Amino acid sequence: MLPKYYEDINHVVHVDTHTTTKCELCDFFVDEGHPIDKFINHYIKHHGYKILYIGPEGHYDCVTMTVAVLGK
Repeated sequence: MLPKYYEDINHVVHVDTHTTTKCELCDFFVDEGHPIDKFINHYIKHHGYKILYIGPEGHYDCVTMTVAVLGK
């Protein structure tokens, strides 16, 4: 059984620090190499998402990426 925090999650988005990312719901985007905090805040403030995970993930040319998984 999932914790209550995750119960009503129907859609998940994944963003990281090494890709150009466009919002799935509007025209907002963040270029590769820029901090992802603006993108995370955009999903939270404009679309009502919440953070499910934020932290390191894998390696990209021997550099650890920061990733965020948000859900709604």
